[in-house]
Amino acid sequence: MYLLSVKQMQEMDRQTIQELGVPGVVLMENAGAGCVRHIIDTYGNLADKTVVVVCGSGNNGGDGFVIARHLINRSIRVKIFLLSSPNKYKGDAAINYRILENMGVKFIELQNHNLKAFNMDLAHAGLVVDAILG
Repeated sequence: MYLLSVKQMQEMDRQTIQELGVPGVVLMENAGAGCVRHIIDTYGNLADKTVVVVCGSGNNGGDGFVIARHLINRSIRVKIFLLSSPNKYKGDAAINYRILENMGVKFIELQNHNLKAFNMDLAHAGLVVDAILG
């Protein structure tokens, strides 16, 4: 298996967006959908579990929003925790945040949430998706 450094991945994204003309939001959608396929292939049916998705403030948070949406569309219970306020999301991440918002999905801002309750949510989750850092 070949792995890329963060710098190499950023360069690949840049080339794909700028040189090939693939919009970043399309890359985000493909990454999130692929992640969900891998989750289902690896863990099977999660219908009786809750998946916790923890979203950072950048594009990784946007990836988390796509993952959450695809899980929700499969009727899987999802709790989405935000590490920053919603107005901090920009670009492609903001687009995917708004899609979930338009779907009526509720978000939990970690800064307004009890840390002990958050730890309990993590402990009882069937799966935790880290969408904080690249």
